[in-house]
Amino acid sequence: SYELIAKFTGCLGKLHDAIKAKPGIERLKNIMSWLMGGFIYAMSTRKPFNNIIGETMNAEYSDGTKIYAEHVNHDPPIEMVMMVNEDLKFRMHGNFETVVGIGANEVSILVKGVQTIEIDGDKIYAQLAPCVNRGLLFGNLRACATDGFYFYYPNFELKGLIKIGSTSCQDELRGGIYWAANNIPIK
Repeated sequence: SYELIAKFTGCLGKLHDAIKAKPGIERLKNIMSWLMGGFIYAMSTRKPFNNIIGETMNAEYSDGTKIYAEHVNHDPPIEMVMMVNEDLKFRMHGNFETVVGIGANEVSILVKGVQTIEIDGDKIYAQLAPCVNRGLLFGNLRACATDGFYFYYPNFELKGLIKIGSTSCQDELRGGIYWAANNIPIK
């Protein structure tokens, strides 16, 4: 699971664009692109691995960004994650709580938790889409997102939504950035 977290956060080009972008809609667009860019690499049809409680990961990307993760709970599996680059005034922190459901020919994976992305004190919140691995016993083996990725940028009252796939088309991409005058509770 640590490998997937590193893959998910590893598209640093768009992260650098977000850091350089003017705060507001441009920054939000680049944060959304950064997380969606890593999503394709993190999608997997392999058997999920549940780490041992207390197991940690420490890594550093080529630009000096450091990522730390610790497995803090076994059932449900929960990973606490922090990604930081002090030189770029960037930090991401949150938890990934994995809830798994098993069907006749599929495994659904709901990742609970909110990721807080901070750039020079500016905060954007992100929540990942639930996924499903289909075709475990028969049919084509494939991984799909089953709902949307949600983003909230309270300083500018913006929210973002990206949905991948639909019941009839798995390569459909929909979404947008919207004005959100009301507060969205972040837990």
